[in-house]
Amino acid sequence: MFCQPLAVRSHQGISVRLPCHMLEPIPRSKYPALSEKEERLAIPLQILCQAIFDAVLVHLMHHCSPDGTWQVVKSQIGDHLYRCKAQRTMEILETKYSTVDVVFLQEVASNFCDFFQRSALAQSFTCVLPRSMDGKRDQNSLLLLSTQFFEPQIQDVTSVIEESMEDGVRLVSSDLVAVLAKGRDQRSYLLASFHGDTAGRMTLPLLRALVSAAAQRYPRHILIVGMDANSYDPAKDEQLPFTRLIEAW
Repeated sequence: MFCQPLAVRSHQGISVRLPCHMLEPIPRSKYPALSEKEERLAIPLQILCQAIFDAVLVHLMHHCSPDGTWQVVKSQIGDHLYRCKAQRTMEILETKYSTVDVVFLQEVASNFCDFFQRSALAQSFTCVLPRSMDGKRDQNSLLLLSTQFFEPQIQDVTSVIEESMEDGVRLVSSDLVAVLAKGRDQRSYLLASFHGDTAGRMTLPLLRALVSAAAQRYPRHILIVGMDANSYDPAKDEQLPFTRLIEAW
């Protein structure tokens, strides 16, 4: 974490950084339960917690699998869930969703676009990326628009939606991508792909901003939203209840 640099993709290109320099503060504006001291010490606390977590896992695995078999299992899991995730995702999209008009994707790694460009889908879909592609969190919201249904002129209006958010509410970069597009059915569309925070606190403010912008700025457009809302049933603590989401919408 402190010695081995990684090549990271961002909206500015490829940069080489140490993992310890990629940690970000945890703001109280997003997690009000944090104290000022916890916010100030967020980065060293993250390092400490990760070290403890790794130590517990390694100790447990050595105890349960002293012959080292757990390393093989870990590598296989890593192949399926991480190293080959993009290839598997493209395989599913190509075989199951190649005939749809629009695909809403969330929590997409920054290298997805490389695999997309080399896939058969690149011949029939336009991949719409967020303006600020995040290569650190690697959780980006994307859109795939069918070139058979949508006209090539696509206008990014993410900033307009962000400006419509309630005072004091800010989205995390790359969690939202919103565009205006015209279909070959001669109708206009406002399309948005959104990834909500873990507790779903940003979901309702985002929906209100979308509805407000659609009504005031784009009344002739059909609003279609695909999202990871992070609503819960039953909800606990400060999580967004599913019933409240449905009632508000």
